Amino acid sequence: MLRWLVCLAMPALALVAACEKKVEPFGPDLPPSGHERVLISAGIRDTYPSMPENIVGMLTNVRRLVGANARCELVDWMAAPGSGGNAKVVALSRRLVEFCALDTDDLTASIARERLGTKTFRFDISGDVLTLLAYSTESNVDVCCSMQFPMTRLGDSNFWAARRRIGGADSAMLSLFVVKDERTRVEEILTFHGSNAPADPPQVADGELAGKLFDREFTSAAMGETRRLKIYLPPGWSKDKSWPALFLADNSAGVYAPLVEAMIVEGRIRPLVLISAQSGERAVVGKAPTAYGGDLRSAEYIRDYAGAGDRFDQHMAFFAVELTKHAVDEYSVSTDREERAVAGFSNGGVFALWAGLLHPDVYALAIPMSPGMAPIVAEDLAPGVRASFRFAAGLYEPEFLETAKAAEAVLTQGGYDASGVYLSAGHEPEQWRVVMHKALLEMFPPAP
Repeated sequence: MLRWLVCLAMPALALVAACEKKVEPFGPDLPPSGHERVLISAGIRDTYPSMPENIVGMLTNVRRLVGANARCELVDWMAAPGSGGNAKVVALSRRLVEFCALDTDDLTASIARERLGTKTFRFDISGDVLTLLAYSTESNVDVCCSMQFPMTRLGDSNFWAARRRIGGADSAMLSLFVVKDERTRVEEILTFHGSNAPADPPQVADGELAGKLFDREFTSAAMGETRRLKIYLPPGWSKDKSWPALFLADNSAGVYAPLVEAMIVEGRIRPLVLISAQSGERAVVGKAPTAYGGDLRSAEYIRDYAGAGDRFDQHMAFFAVELTKHAVDEYSVSTDREERAVAGFSNGGVFALWAGLLHPDVYALAIPMSPGMAPIVAEDLAPGVRASFRFAAGLYEPEFLETAKAAEAVLTQGGYDASGVYLSAGHEPEQWRVVMHKALLEMFPPAP
């Protein structure tokens, strides 16, 4: 799944589709068998004496873990009062009630053939049930990207199926396609907007930006590297005045410049500068280091990432100190923290969370969108000046949703100004545009 999260850092969903399949299926490891299965099942029965045998089998199949591919019967049982699960499993199961797997026993190859017709992929929504069908000669078929899970082969045919229960289907925003060895064409991406789904905010059309969007390189003393940046300057920018700014992870100034410029032109927000920095291997001009836990982006964005050493601290010093000074000196970004925000999605959302926590003197607002690994605790909070936090995650990315809500709860209990927007969506740019639009309206209203 990690490759798709990295791909989602690209400017648009159309570019996500260009990511080639390089990973194993998104689902859990194969179910245990033999003696291992006997031991796991016995342990489950000891832990949950009242658990029905079919639920024992489901929990055994996922090796006692409950995750995004868990069956609805399992998460319903674990989420119920008195199930005996630990607090974390119960909380996650309650989120998964809105997004869990249903069986496809009623579907056959002949049914799939008839419903697909000349298509190779389709999905249908009836009530809160999402049914997906595909034709593929490949050995594994996975669905991306609003939702990410494996499909099941129907018999020994080349037809595949999957079914999910989805909460808030009338408000859902979906963009789905089947992962293939060859590149996915844009026209093969299927979309759905429920009748109550939020509208996609207006954006300036591709190639029609009136502001300036450009790449730069910056030599960081903290990292001992030259790093790639992408900058957006709004229409009318000059060095003669100071400008509010949004600092972005994953070089995503290009992702949000069309949204920001449309809001500026409509008079919805003040003109602002976007300062973004690339991450991981693609960020380094020249040869990137190969240490740091094998995933350079995660090492830079996630505090205490295994094997990362001090890479996170070095990157934070580059981003929150050096890059901020560079933005003030070169692009006349305001020195007032109240005029600066930081944002990111996925692991970049984790980084935005930590940037707001560790550098509230630099950023007045942090926008962590779909943060993947954000294990903050009360001890991470500090007195004094504090940033505000606006979280986001979708019902169809339950682990990210759980992480975002847990971090929001820690901050709220610690007296921070923290809130979240949790949509019927998955791990995708459309959700993040809606959330970004709302946060920018709050942070940078037009001058009175």
